[in-house]
Amino acid sequence: TVDSKWLRQRGNLNWSLWKLRPQFGYEAEDRKDAMVDSTGGFRFESVTAGLAVEMRRGLRFSFSQNERRDEARNARGLLPKSVANTQSYALHVEQWKNLTLGLNYTHRERKFEDAKFGNDARTDLADVQAQYSPLRRALTTDLHYQITNTQAAKQERVFFQVPRGEGNYRFETTLNDYVPDPVFGDYILRVLNTEDFVPVVEVRVRSKMRWKFAQLLEGEKPKAENVSRVWWRRGLAALSTETFLRLEERTQEIEVWDIYRLNLARFQNEATTLFGVQSLQQDLHVWENQRRKSVRYRFTALRELNQQLLEGSSKRKQALHELRLTFALSPKLSSQTELRLNNENVYVNISGRVNRYVRSRSAEVEISYRPRPQVELANAAGVIYDR
Repeated sequence: TVDSKWLRQRGNLNWSLWKLRPQFGYEAEDRKDAMVDSTGGFRFESVTAGLAVEMRRGLRFSFSQNERRDEARNARGLLPKSVANTQSYALHVEQWKNLTLGLNYTHRERKFEDAKFGNDARTDLADVQAQYSPLRRALTTDLHYQITNTQAAKQERVFFQVPRGEGNYRFETTLNDYVPDPVFGDYILRVLNTEDFVPVVEVRVRSKMRWKFAQLLEGEKPKAENVSRVWWRRGLAALSTETFLRLEERTQEIEVWDIYRLNLARFQNEATTLFGVQSLQQDLHVWENQRRKSVRYRFTALRELNQQLLEGSSKRKQALHELRLTFALSPKLSSQTELRLNNENVYVNISGRVNRYVRSRSAEVEISYRPRPQVELANAAGVIYDR
């Protein structure tokens, strides 16, 4: 039998004073669990004070300071557990000369009264988000940059068998390994985190850049004497491109500033990297979003190093080419053809497993018929060559 008492309190106060906005926050919890032979529970108090400044329209800066005190409860009463201090800073710029920017930085230090409760910890988190859209939005860019020092858990891959055709993997006896098979696969993969944690520095970068040349040329009228020679304008207006970059690194690198400033020579180092991905995806569109006809070419390049698995490590390199052609054969009948060429090398350092070199070619054709806007019938056929 447990007799539990739990009290929660929370309050926030903020007000406007010219271009200033002070704020104050308080939160507390007190829980007591009385059992027949023991007593448990906890108590904490958290106090926050901060200030936001509206420097000018669209430009805002804010900072805050938080202190949290935790206590553990036992039969003798409350025991001090830890004290955590957190500082947060933020800068936001909205629609300034086609630029929108958000900068956030958080620093937290937590000190424990006794080693039995845990080890002292320090956490830094920086987050940058930026969007820039000049030239009448013909060019749009998006950047997300995030760094933190944290702990990463070792992982274990577990494959579960399912009915054939419902999985994404099959077991290849010649390789003694599970390989991707979206058609006849009879296994699905689950990645489970263990309780084996490793302190790491982590950086994540996402960047996207998109060009729409039709919007770049929009509103510009050629001179009368050049009308017969504007074929290049019509050709350029039909094109659009999109570039997507992804960079992710979890590492035990001592020189953390080399990681923060994206010194790629320090990335995917087998001596320090726990997990790392570098990928590029480049799209080229012709007549994008036109139902009558459209063409898309996509190139994807990827490098990955994974030393986070309990069973061992692996490296992967991939180059993928994709071409998609869409044509309307009539107002009600259309076709879509996709061609793929994939080269992938997987190097493993796992007992009983061998390296894989995959060369696959595939083609798929889909015919769709739409007699009415609410009704669509489609049929697809494809062929895959995998070596």
